This record gives sequence, C-alpha cells and structure tokens, in this order.
Amino acid sequence: MIIVAMKNLLLQARQLPNLWRVSKADFVIWLTTALVSILVDLDIGLIAGVGTSIFTIIVQSQFSTGQLVGISEQEDIYIDLKGHKNIKELKGIKIFYFNTTLFFASAEKFKSQLYGKTFNPLTVVASRSIKLDSENNRLSNGVNGNEMRIHHIIIDCSAMTYIDMAGVNVLKMVIKQFKGAGTEVFLANCCRYMLHVLDSAQVYDILPKDHVFFSVHDAVTKIIGPRSFVVKF
Repeated sequence: MIIVAMKNLLLQARQLPNLWRVSKADFVIWLTTALVSILVDLDIGLIAGVGTSIFTIIVQSQFSTGQLVGISEQEDIYIDLKGHKNIKELKGIKIFYFNTTLFFASAEKFKSQLYGKTFNPLTVVASRSIKLDSENNRLSNGVNGNEMRIHHIIIDCSAMTYIDMAGVNVLKMVIKQFKGAGTEVFLANCCRYMLHVLDSAQVYDILPKDHVFFSVHDAVTKIIGPRSFVVKF
C-alpha cells in the first residue's frame, strides 16, 4: 500500500542521476525521504525529509565563503578579484561579498571571513605598530614591511536575503570594532527586509543611515567622488 501510494515519487527515481549532478543536497534529501517513507512510515518520512533539509542548509552555510571584489579596468562593474583578469582594488577601500544569508549558522563564518580578507581590528588596535595619520585620520598598519591603509570597508549584502538576531549582533560587533580601528563600514545592496531588521534592531545607533547605499558603486562614489545615491528611509 505504501509503494502504491508513493508511485509518483518512485517514478522520480529516473531523475536521480541528473539530480546528483545538479544538486547533491537535493539528492540526499530525496533519497532519505523516500527510504524512510518506504521502510518506516509516510509521516516519519516527511519528518525525516524536513529534518534533512534543515541539516543540509546548516552544513552548506559552513562552506560559505567571503570574497574581495574589485572594479574592472574596462567598465564600471565589480567582480570577484580571484579568477578574473584586469580587475583592480581601489586604494584604501576593501569591498567584501558574503555569498549566503547572515544567520546563526553563518554569523561566525562571516566574521572570520571578513577579518581574514581585510584585517582583524582587535589585533590592529592592540598592536604598537599602528599609527594614525594626523593629516587624513586614516588607518595605517605595517604588514611584512609594506604599509597597508584601509579607511573604508564596503560590505556587499546582495546575498543576505535573511538576517536573524545572531547575524545582527555579529554585524554590530564588526562595525564597532572596525570603527575603533579607524575604519568606516559601509553597507550596500541591502534588501528591504534587511533594512527593516537593521532599523528594528537599532543598528543605526552605531551605523549612520548615510552609510547604507543602493549599490556598491554608490558607496564607492561616496568615498572617492562627489556623486552618490544614499538609501532613503
């Protein structure tokens, strides 16, 4: 009776090779749901499928990566620095992109990736090699004999379609720590939901609203040029 009831599901087994090539996570979810439903019970199979889905989301978040973005020398587009030619970084500006939502399972990953791609503000503040340029009040840090100056970090939030309280707390933390190290943080490409959460969570108490932009290009223009388009609230 279970097999007859699951006839349509079992017929989907012909699509398993293609499913494995496209998404191994979906393959595991389908296989787990089908086996538990056949061997145990339909209700238990549905619960197992939902549980497996949640588990795969958490696992995938642990493999999420952050990357630095640069501007193309041919046109005004921003692309991952790794694996592309004719892409340059803007002097004193780091553009960081995180490729997943910001929630409890990815919050620490976001912070570690951000610090790894830019610098650890706590280390900078504690280091005696740090000095502030009195002329422009920008961060100066000696690294391997080469002077590195990072006065702005732009976080591209285009992939952050969801953010929970753990994500908000980590975002507040990095903003405060970078500010303490003399580096301003800008947010770009925030969806409407994220803007609402930032407002409700009082993030604007530590991050001015004019530090939030519609696009990365607007944020860059604010730093290096007179024209900018700031998000209106």
